[in-house]
Amino acid sequence: MNILIIGETSRLLPLVRVIPDVVDVHYALKPDISITADILVLDHIDAAMLQSIHHTYPNKRMVYVYSARGGLNHEYYKTMREGCQRRQIPLVTDIADDQLIEELEKCLFPNRMKAKPQPAIALVGCHRRAGKNTFAQSIAEIMAQKITGAVGWIDLDPYALDDHDSGNASIWSLYREYESGVLSPERIRETARRDDEGVYRIVGNAKLDTARQYKPQLLEQVIRMSFQAFDFTVFTVSPYWDNTLTLVPLRLIDRKYLVATSRVEEMQEFYAAKPQINFHTHLDLTGVPFIFNFDGLDNETEKIVAAKLGANAVVTVPNLPRMKVKETDEIREKFEPMADRWITELSLNLRNVSPERQSFIPRWFRRSS
Repeated sequence: MNILIIGETSRLLPLVRVIPDVVDVHYALKPDISITADILVLDHIDAAMLQSIHHTYPNKRMVYVYSARGGLNHEYYKTMREGCQRRQIPLVTDIADDQLIEELEKCLFPNRMKAKPQPAIALVGCHRRAGKNTFAQSIAEIMAQKITGAVGWIDLDPYALDDHDSGNASIWSLYREYESGVLSPERIRETARRDDEGVYRIVGNAKLDTARQYKPQLLEQVIRMSFQAFDFTVFTVSPYWDNTLTLVPLRLIDRKYLVATSRVEEMQEFYAAKPQINFHTHLDLTGVPFIFNFDGLDNETEKIVAAKLGANAVVTVPNLPRMKVKETDEIREKFEPMADRWITELSLNLRNVSPERQSFIPRWFRRSS
């Protein structure tokens, strides 16, 4: 494949050249019909230049690269995004070298990237205090440290009041962008905030008046796009058994894990809701493996829960009140074998760790290596 880059600088040349199966890369300040190219990569050009190039190459495949490394000018970004949408030109936001190379490869070789597995798991809380978010955070951080590519954590809580002022992108904002016709897997990746551990975070719905307004068909498409946005995604599903934000992901996400606890009264609410879930989704959660959070309260033992759920516990965590996810590695230790199993079963690529860096990695993380 031959690529022609058009822009004010040649900064994209070395990045495009490393993409597999790119045969030759050319660079020009302005349109040059003497250069033979299969695809044009437009490097942060303005609206006038975009229009000129589109008229010069009316039938040529193009990709627009928007540079956000020096900050994001929202008005300029909006103008160029709308211009690309009218002309059906994919827009990629340049944030970092590795991210840009990956996004360009998806645009240049869409069939190759579609064949690449984009696995996801769902942690389904049996009740509101089961600990699904604590465990999701640990799992996402472990996977971000172990594998190459992007790891996302998407919260599907219909009433995520705590996240209202977090500054993170929310499932509500993704849904509104999909309604407006501008959402794409790339856009989901762009809007997600990447935390210090390298996890891309999409928080829950903090708009209480919209909690019951999500249409199943539209939400399904948002979730399907989310599968493609990251190389591994952890979804957290909240126990609101009459809400679309709970029922749709239960049906869509194949690899599910219930989060159960020893709280007798609250677990009874989940057992009572199972027929209702079956009615709305035609899905019987009997037999779905579970994570058992033994919080030291009541006497719903792991064996009793396993019998009632018709499944086995894959992880048992002694999540006593003294344990906080940011204060101890004990929770992560419990999930590391599961992470290793997912990496093997889903054929994920392990991150290379140099001997120099390995000495700085906590002992619990290196135990299986």
